[in-house]
Formats: sequence, C-alpha cells, structure tokens
Amino acid sequence: DFYRVLGVESDVSSAEMKLRYHQLSLKYHPDKNQTATNEDFLKVKLAFQVLSDPNLKQHYDLQYVAHKNKSVTIHDQFSLSELNFDGCVYETNCRCGGSFILFKEATELSLAAIYVTCDTCSLCISV
Repeated sequence: DFYRVLGVESDVSSAEMKLRYHQLSLKYHPDKNQTATNEDFLKVKLAFQVLSDPNLKQHYDLQYVAHKNKSVTIHDQFSLSELNFDGCVYETNCRCGGSFILFKEATELSLAAIYVTCDTCSLCISV
C-alpha cells in the first residue's frame, strides 16, 4: 500500500505528499542512515513516483479500491498485445464509443492485473 508507505491518506494534497516524501527520503536514504535498508528507500521512492503522477495515481487508486473492496465488475479481459499501442498509451474502444486508456507506466508497476475504466462510462476491463 503506497499510502501506508508514505504515511498519508488517499486525499493528501500534493504539497503534503511531497513534504512527507522528503522527510522519508532523508530518513531512509542509505547515505543518511546506515541502519536503513536500500529496500525501504526504494519503496518510498516508488510510492512517491506513482502517487505524484496523476495518471499513475488514477490507475493505482482503481487497483487499490478493487483490492480493498473486492467489488470491481470486469466487462472484458485483454492482454497488452490485444490493445493498440502508440508508444505512450495502450488503448481499445469501449462499446459506448469511449476508450479504455492505459498509460505505459502503469504496466511497469508489477501488478497482477490492471483495471482500466472507460473514459466515458463506468465499464471496466482487466489487462
């Protein structure tokens, strides 16, 4: 849970999150604290990278809610190779005429499944 790693709530402001990131970076940075593990520092760094990027945060939050509530209804399932890729985003059309858009960075989060909501309606797919 990236929110737990940073010690913040999901509605934290970007300024508060940045401040917390700097505090934890100093606390866990290998050059500043010989007892901290590099893994602790890397967890803080990754959590901040994801939660400070609006696109990655949106994907993470959907994953977080789905995992927490176990209640996402999946309309369809795709592999990455089935989606159109333009170098930045993976995309496929929704039956409503909208699009399911998955940013490349979200695929690098090592999640078991990625849930993507349509940009127009409430349908969700699993990738």
